[in-house]
Amino acid sequence: MVANPEHARLFTQDELDALEVGQPSPAAEEKEEYDKEIEERLFPLDEIELLKKMTKNAAKEKELTLEELSSLLNLPVETLARTRESYPGELSAPEY
Repeated sequence: MVANPEHARLFTQDELDALEVGQPSPAAEEKEEYDKEIEERLFPLDEIELLKKMTKNAAKEKELTLEELSSLLNLPVETLARTRESYPGELSAPEY
């Protein structure tokens, strides 16, 4: 009776009969698991905090780790660590 037996197991006979008659499938009547408005209230999006996090993450990505610098410059990590500790920051430029 079933033309393609491998697809017959997807639907029960009652579901197939309902489809042939034109009744809506029970899957179409399912509601969402949760209300979207409740989710938005649980996890509010604070744009200012989001921008701060994005800026902080971008700065972290730009700053290389000692291991990455070591491999790029072919210098030992210990040497780079000592240099980084003694580096005074922006005021080390000759014009200051």
